[in-house]
Amino acid sequence: MEVKKTILFFSRCELVHLYGALHEKMIANFEIVHIAYSDIEANILRSNYGIKDVIIFKNEYTFQIENADINEDFLREIDTLFIKQTEGRFNLNASIQSDRTFKNLSYSEALLLTTGYYKVWNKIFSLQRVDFFVHEATSLMLNHMACVLCREQEGVYTTHIMVQGESDFNFIMVDNDNGFPTEMNSIYNALTNEEIKIEEKRINSFIEKFRSSYEVFFDMKGTSKPNLKLYMKLVLGALKENVIKFLSFKKLNKLNDNIEVFLLNEKQNSKRLKNCFDYRKINYDTYDKEVDFYFFPLHLEPEAVVLYWAEGIYSNQVKLIENIASQLPIGVFLYVKDHPHLYGYRNVSDYNRIQEIPNVKLLPPNLPGKLIIKDSKGVITLNGTAGLEGLLLNKQVITFGSAFYRASERIKHVRDIRDFRKVIYDLREVKFDDDIELSKFVLAYLKSQKNGFTNFYGNLANNLRLDMDQNVINIASDLTLFFNSYRNL
Repeated sequence: MEVKKTILFFSRCELVHLYGALHEKMIANFEIVHIAYSDIEANILRSNYGIKDVIIFKNEYTFQIENADINEDFLREIDTLFIKQTEGRFNLNASIQSDRTFKNLSYSEALLLTTGYYKVWNKIFSLQRVDFFVHEATSLMLNHMACVLCREQEGVYTTHIMVQGESDFNFIMVDNDNGFPTEMNSIYNALTNEEIKIEEKRINSFIEKFRSSYEVFFDMKGTSKPNLKLYMKLVLGALKENVIKFLSFKKLNKLNDNIEVFLLNEKQNSKRLKNCFDYRKINYDTYDKEVDFYFFPLHLEPEAVVLYWAEGIYSNQVKLIENIASQLPIGVFLYVKDHPHLYGYRNVSDYNRIQEIPNVKLLPPNLPGKLIIKDSKGVITLNGTAGLEGLLLNKQVITFGSAFYRASERIKHVRDIRDFRKVIYDLREVKFDDDIELSKFVLAYLKSQKNGFTNFYGNLANNLRLDMDQNVINIASDLTLFFNSYRNL
């Protein structure tokens, strides 16, 4: 009798509703372990989905912190774990630095909290082998620690990310602490010219559909157009933040409630509201498609793709833009545009610095990114969706971080900024057209996609008014196939 694979769902915030609903649809085929971040998620799993056996992560690490005994040898053990299981991308200090919630902690406090995370995850993984750990992208020390320990015991930390596809909502699975597209790469490497020929109609249909529209991908997450509705939302959000901070702050412990304290201190709505008013002073540059230029789309900050998926090296995107611009060939510009979602998240000082660079042009955020890419020589990005769009539009694409579309042979990855000049100069005369390699990538990309909406945060799932039952059925069906076939990749 075949032993069931074990799936661990780590529920934090709104993900609890996705993972709780998946339980009933998948429990017949898998052993399922539920870890809830706090009592809040645990109560939802129990009351809404009838899941009784739940481990509460926060309670566990609070106990570990209060009974901690840290020594140098123990810290070296954790340091070695990070170096080995991330293949040298991170050591312990690099992971600490990449966790934005540690900004209010001293170094000794960060080490104490880190060891608490280590002891809890180590205990969980020692109780039973986990085949797949399912959660969001590694974005904090608490899930980065889970990832490296999962990998140490030969499990797979895997993440669902939304992508542009053939239906309304599609996602793919990417793995480890850098979002490596294991499944897509495997499909890509196994494809034959005969298979590509058979699927030619499907491939061309997707490419034509993609190229026929300049719509912003996943635009329900937010727009780049300030309006009265946005201002009112931010005002109400700012008031709510201040009330919650006043009522809650004294009840929270900076270590045991580190993430909650960080969120209260950030006061994101208040900052965005101020930034929106400051943006009125910005004079964006004129978009001129007649000059030679590359496009650099700014990532939202702070985000997993900027921190952990870019190895913690390029979190200062303004500095990266300065370095890129300094190495471009004579007469070539760098056009920079901010992310269309979460308008107002960045301080105006960043835009001022960008506009001080002679061969850089700052474009208004509501200009369609795909239109800019169409007129450009190529896309330079950490690992953003614009890189995929550039690839599908036959443009040069250069990445500095780990990108889910890295399977394509056209993608040029630069790990060290000092290597960038040679790459960009070698590409000066390179132009791409539709060919067998593009078709091969597109087919691998489509074959690795799954149906369903998985971005359970920011109340998006409720706002979209999805048929939640059908959505969960679709996700469960495709995840079951993914988990059962993974070891054959």
